[in-house]
Order: sequence, then structure tokens, then C-alpha cells
Amino acid sequence: MNRQVPDRDRISISLKTSSVTTFHRSSNTIWSFDRAGRPLGHFYQGHTFRRTLDNRWFEKSRKMYQGETFRTVIPIDSAPILSRLAALQSNLDHRDTYDTAEVQNTINRIGRLTPESLEADGQSFRNLYSPIGILPPDQYRALVIQISEGCHYNRCTFCSLYQDIPFRIKTMDEIEAHALAIKSFFGKGLSYRNSIFLGDANALITPMNVLVPAIKQIRGVFPEITTFTAFMDVFTGYKKNSRDFTALFKLGLKRPETIVFGN
Repeated sequence: MNRQVPDRDRISISLKTSSVTTFHRSSNTIWSFDRAGRPLGHFYQGHTFRRTLDNRWFEKSRKMYQGETFRTVIPIDSAPILSRLAALQSNLDHRDTYDTAEVQNTINRIGRLTPESLEADGQSFRNLYSPIGILPPDQYRALVIQISEGCHYNRCTFCSLYQDIPFRIKTMDEIEAHALAIKSFFGKGLSYRNSIFLGDANALITPMNVLVPAIKQIRGVFPEITTFTAFMDVFTGYKKNSRDFTALFKLGLKRPETIVFGN
């Protein structure tokens, strides 16, 4: 028989196609997870926290300085957050069954999270990717697939993201193995990803005879994600013609993010 829980201690659960959110009324605490049960973010007493896929936690805020608002992202110690996660798990255990098996399975995955499993998850991510340098702000929910590594130009004095990464374009076998490993890592959490970002710094410099088969191969692994984006520098823009861009558009490349290299 289920134990009776006071309303103030109840957890409200919202299950969406891409995520699950929990709300604890008495502590004004919100958690969000992907459908694999992987923590995405946390709101607690007016503070917003985000977890990166390599298992780091950051506090996000907006601060005023000389009349202007600036967004700040500060790395923090994960111990207090993990303590609150344990409290959430304890409260979730107050109920033995949920409305559907789908909800139950998701909650079970959240309930099995431990500091050790989260760190192992972060290590799996680090093994899967070379360092991801930067993404456009509207692509933070993109699924990154590195068909190349590094930056072919790599001489901008304002950028140090790729200095220690020799530029290379991956082989078709490497791209396929990379995509399949990504699919295995994210699992049900893929539903949170709404596009594919081709990395690294300028993946579109890849010759068309490699780029087109690579995108087709990726679409075969992730048929549910149909939109692609990628960085493109002005040099690449000149090297590819209108037929190339038409072909890429038909494959799902909706918007190359143009970057301008300089000294």
C-alpha cells in the first residue's frame, strides 16, 4: 500500500516528448531530465543550474553592470546539487507506481542516478568526442557530429579553441562509427536534440564527394532529425557553387553559420 504523502511534499511530474520535469512545491525546486534520465538543469530558490554532458555544473544568472544586463555562467561545486538530487530521489520513492509504464521507467532511470554513474556518463562523453569548441547559441540543443576535427584556418589571434587540434576530415568509416556511438550514448535522450550540428570549426570545407555521402550516412543513423547546420567561413563560401548549396539544402542543411576569419 502506498504511503500517504502530505501535499507540500508531493512531486509534480511533467513528461514531455523530449524531457521530464519534476517540481517540488514546498522547496520551490525544479529538475529537468532528458528521456534517458540524464540531468539537464536544476532550479532552486531562484538560482538556475545546468549540467554539461561531460558532467560539469554551472550556475547561470544575469547581472547588472553600469545599467546593462550581462549573462554570467560560473562553474560550481556539484556536491550541494547532488545532495538535492538525492532528496528528489527519496521523494520519488514515496510512490510505488506511476500512471503509465513509460513514466515509471523514466522515474526508475532518475532514481538510479549516483555521483559515480554521472561521472561515468561524463567520461563516456569525453571518450566519444574530441573537445567541442563552440556552438551558435541557438544550437545548444543540437546533436553534434564531428565529421572533421579542428579548424583548417586556425590562425585567428582572437581564437585559441583549436590550436592544439590538427585539422583533419574523418573517413567515412570513422564518421559511421562516430554516429553509431553517439546514438548509443544518448539513447532515449535523443528526443531532446532538435537538429544536427556538423563539427568542428568549419565542416563545410569537406569536399562534396565526401560531405554528401557523410550527410546521407548520418541521416540514415538519425532519420528522426532532419535539420543540419554547420559553421562556414567566407573562403568555403566562395569554393562551393550554387549547385553544391542546393544539394546540401535538399539534404537538410538549412543554415550555414558564416564565420569571418581575421588576424
